[in-house]
Amino acid sequence: STSTVVQSCALAAVLSVRGYRRKSLTLWGSAVAFGVGSLVGCCGISTTTALIAFYVSGTRLTRVGKDIKTKIEEHYEASGHRSSWQVLCNGGVAAFLAAIRCFAPALHLDSNVRSRLVLAIVAQLSALQGDTWSSELGVLSKSQPRLIIGFRIVPKGTNG
Repeated sequence: STSTVVQSCALAAVLSVRGYRRKSLTLWGSAVAFGVGSLVGCCGISTTTALIAFYVSGTRLTRVGKDIKTKIEEHYEASGHRSSWQVLCNGGVAAFLAAIRCFAPALHLDSNVRSRLVLAIVAQLSALQGDTWSSELGVLSKSQPRLIIGFRIVPKGTNG
């Protein structure tokens, strides 16, 4: 509906401008975040809630233990300062699925497919959230990290 589109765009605008002002997003990162947020928000409260939870928790966790992270990670920035590419890499799949969901009536997709698209968006954002939490908090662990495949011990800050 039109009101859902207006509300999702308004919320995306508020959050993307806030992210830019707090230096957690670059200018172009903020623009892409507005697009991703608007599309994902149009799919309803479940996708909107998942996106907000990912954005807020990820932004806050980036700042946790910044002194330790600065020593371990060569390119660490406490602000996060996410670029358009980072936003697109994280939110692009959700935005693509949301676009399909938004155009579902024109594509003649039945309600089961539309529901599955919403679930896929929430699942994708949840996976991103898990990855972000493990990256931001795992580096602060007192024990040595292990890769999930093979359980080999790796240096702190290792991706994957």
